[in-house]
Amino acid sequence: EDTRPGLPVDSRVAGLTRALLEETRAQLPDREIEAFIADVATLEARYRAMLKGLKDKLGKPARIVRYGNTSAANLKRLVQLQAAFSGAGMQILGPTQAHLELCAKAIGRAAGRISRRVNDGLLADADSSSAALYRRIGFTATDDLASDMAGKGAALNDMSIVLLFTVDGENVLLAGDMQFALAEVSGLDDLMEDMVATVAQHAPYKLYKISHHASYNGLDDTVFGTLGSTRNFVMSGGVDPAHPSLKVIQLLKDHADSITWARTDRCGRITFDLEKSSQSFDLEQGELNDLSRPGDARLPAPVPTVMAASIPTTGQSGPEAGATIGTVAGEDGMIELHARIPDRSGLVTIRVEIERPGPVSASLRHSISGSAAAEGREPDRAAFLLPSGWGLAPGRTLPKLLFVTSASALGGKIGASAVEVIVKALRQAGQMVVDGLEKGEAYAPASAKAAAVLRDNPDLKGVVLIGDYDVVPARKLDVLDAELRARLEQPIEDADNFIVWSDGGWGDSDRDGIAELPVSRVPDCGSAAFVIACLGAARRVNSFPQTFGLRNSARPFAQEVYEGITPGRKMNTSVPLKLPDFPAWKPASGAYLMLHGSWDDTTKFWGEDHNGVVEAFDLACVPAPFSGVVFSGCCWGALIVDKPAARSPDNRQPVPLKPEQSIALKFLENGAQSFLGCTGTHYSPTQTPFDYFGGPLHKAFWHNHMEGRPPAEALFLAKKDYLLNVPHRFNTPLASAIELKIARQYVCLGLGW
Repeated sequence: EDTRPGLPVDSRVAGLTRALLEETRAQLPDREIEAFIADVATLEARYRAMLKGLKDKLGKPARIVRYGNTSAANLKRLVQLQAAFSGAGMQILGPTQAHLELCAKAIGRAAGRISRRVNDGLLADADSSSAALYRRIGFTATDDLASDMAGKGAALNDMSIVLLFTVDGENVLLAGDMQFALAEVSGLDDLMEDMVATVAQHAPYKLYKISHHASYNGLDDTVFGTLGSTRNFVMSGGVDPAHPSLKVIQLLKDHADSITWARTDRCGRITFDLEKSSQSFDLEQGELNDLSRPGDARLPAPVPTVMAASIPTTGQSGPEAGATIGTVAGEDGMIELHARIPDRSGLVTIRVEIERPGPVSASLRHSISGSAAAEGREPDRAAFLLPSGWGLAPGRTLPKLLFVTSASALGGKIGASAVEVIVKALRQAGQMVVDGLEKGEAYAPASAKAAAVLRDNPDLKGVVLIGDYDVVPARKLDVLDAELRARLEQPIEDADNFIVWSDGGWGDSDRDGIAELPVSRVPDCGSAAFVIACLGAARRVNSFPQTFGLRNSARPFAQEVYEGITPGRKMNTSVPLKLPDFPAWKPASGAYLMLHGSWDDTTKFWGEDHNGVVEAFDLACVPAPFSGVVFSGCCWGALIVDKPAARSPDNRQPVPLKPEQSIALKFLENGAQSFLGCTGTHYSPTQTPFDYFGGPLHKAFWHNHMEGRPPAEALFLAKKDYLLNVPHRFNTPLASAIELKIARQYVCLGLGW
């Protein structure tokens, strides 16, 4: 409740505050929102009444134990409870009182901020309905509510009780929603590490229930490593499309030879028999070790690959002159080749043609020529030939650009000969190339060599990075200066702590922290074909009225942006549309996506309904072929490594993603000219006239692009104009921090010229 001296408190503050702490219902009709607010206002009172009623119903001997209540009477009941379950060896491993208090304070801080905004809103417009105020105030009440993440609730999850049961020497762990892998509550990391250490002391477990429905924050490699020889795992899920996490599924797959697991969303009711020495699981349906994602019948099958090859020996003919290559398609995306060739001197040419759906592989036919071993040439020095008819940026007139890469690091991923050919092609096209970055060279803030080239060549119009972060590093950028960070309410609850991956420093010629030139990045994805496809992506003739648009229902500002691109047309909205409801689309010039995103699963974007988030867009929705520009306001939509900057340890190189792990990379693989998006959480305006947070930047980008500026330049100019007007509407430290983050986290992927 708002306790500022002399400030009247409206009777509706409590209900609106509690409603705004829950997942959004902004897409519901006014009548249902009003009912929801009224219902949640009495939730705590009804909960207390339920406890009292339960006690009365069970009779006088009944004892209800409230974990975390430190009164002498309650602590005595807690001891009695554990004694009553001594036959099952029950122990409560945590959380500690300090742990609980930190979480409770985090919830209290959020409630306090919301109640102040709500009360101010009620005072400013006393006649507004609760539903209207809910919509107007909701997504500006706190940073968490304004962001376009797919979910929230860490403080509540981290208050879960962690129970250990020991029967005949066999341990079982049940930990509710405890976020062992990632606390996501400021100040809780050390206490969570203590909790994990306590859990590790009782390992191995006969059965381990993966906490928080197998979310990324419940289990990761580090937590898994503390469980010793634990062999049996179980998880509950199926309601939230983000659970189980794809990263947890991959973790289980990596250890499939030594563990067994079952999941309620596939197996229904699961019974586990501690006394059995062999197979202890009894399933209502389904099978053990199911690796499918939520909503999938099974994981997508590998794309079939058809290969044909012949090996004619130069100047010879007859049956012994050649042989057919045998192929084995591996699950890791690699293809094993076996060939028999005549044992004699001479040049042997092997032509491998790979055909599979999608413009990258279909259009790239690589001829790799090598000589007999007698000539003494190294295998990766073999000639790498560009696809027949390939050209740099067809249909586009490129300005003079600086292309930056590390030949050694990139060559280790896609082949040294491929790098040589790509660099040669760029130079032949009149472009400048810095290919001498040292392997693993740190961002400081960018390569001195690249900055010197920019200073010495004032006619350069932009920078293009070639390679993933392990080839050309991105900067882990703190978007706040010390003064602004100190002014923010502590602890800071931004999901990224206002620290993001940024490529902008590579355009900073004088290294003063301000980029003078636009920057775009061509990821490598460990594939020469991918790099060549990005560099050779065609420009489609702009037909902006045909641009595809899709937003979630709680982001009406995007419709206003979209109308500036496609006058008179409505964006597709999720809900009512959700996968696979919306129709097929073939945009002429691009796409505008404004949905919820998650760093843990970059293969999906979400909308929402009254039950929470619903899948709205996934990899299968990316059209092939595609040759337009995509602009996204989805959280982490342009993240191309496995962890956001704030969650990536300084001593660990982030792992690059592949097209099958990222919507952004899938667009590029399918031929997109560029994908522009965020490396962290995005924040949307919800109050008209939508002139703050992401709204002005989105409008400025599309305005610049529609005037004929290439995407990298259009984004660069939009960011410059945006930063000049920070803060746009709310003159608070939090609003300034959010807007600085929005501008500095946006990146351009692909050849954005």
